[in-house]
Amino acid sequence: MPERSIFDGDNLLRGRRCAVTGAGAGIGRQIAYTLGGQGALFCGEGAEGRVPAAHVEAVDTVGAGDCFSAALAVALAEGRGLQEAVRWAVCAAGLSTEMEGAQPSMPDRSQIEQKLGCTHATH
Repeated sequence: MPERSIFDGDNLLRGRRCAVTGAGAGIGRQIAYTLGGQGALFCGEGAEGRVPAAHVEAVDTVGAGDCFSAALAVALAEGRGLQEAVRWAVCAAGLSTEMEGAQPSMPDRSQIEQKLGCTHATH
């Protein structure tokens, strides 16, 4: 039997249903989870969806998940909506794969804003 990827359509659909069920059951009002090089899924605030991965030249993925979590926390703390926060986090995580190593590859705010083509001075 061929090996199935966790990123195939059936598993993505099940994951989205799980997120919706979890959010609806009061387990959490907002859920986001990464799909590695395929972006991230989110559910909450009356919406659900997928944010595609940033277009990058990946060199080293070490620390990308940590970068996603940190960027998501920053964006939410600044008052961004869930979809925009996940978009910010996906961009940051993608940028973090363009250099070797975990700590040296973490992007700063200006790099994320430049990649997204926007600035967010206040939130």
